[in-house]
Amino acid sequence: MPIERKQPDTDDETRALICASDERSLLHLWNGEGIVNDYAVDPLTALAANAELVKLLTGRRWLVMMHAREAGATWDDLAAALQMSRGNAYAEYHQKIESQRILAQTYEGSTGFDYERAKRAGAPDF
Repeated sequence: MPIERKQPDTDDETRALICASDERSLLHLWNGEGIVNDYAVDPLTALAANAELVKLLTGRRWLVMMHAREAGATWDDLAAALQMSRGNAYAEYHQKIESQRILAQTYEGSTGFDYERAKRAGAPDF
């Protein structure tokens, strides 16, 4: 007797479900099985949720990079962890903190962003 799969009520509920899922459920979904925690998910909704999750993770990468630098990581260390060149890691970090600086100015500092701290963490290695 086949298992009847529940349908999420909205795309937002589907995205939230995917973002909160365990690795095994996500592997089933990414392998095209279209099931997350007993919910049937259509492939386009799964793709949209995947894109949203990637956007969230990469959007905050600069913050994790800053913390790693403050903990003593070099640009070579960050490049290795990110599987990119040292120059690309350095450029990505500086582009992101500049974007954050502009955002903080737009919202008059309400973001809590400390540009000077981020800039110190972004100093070149000697």
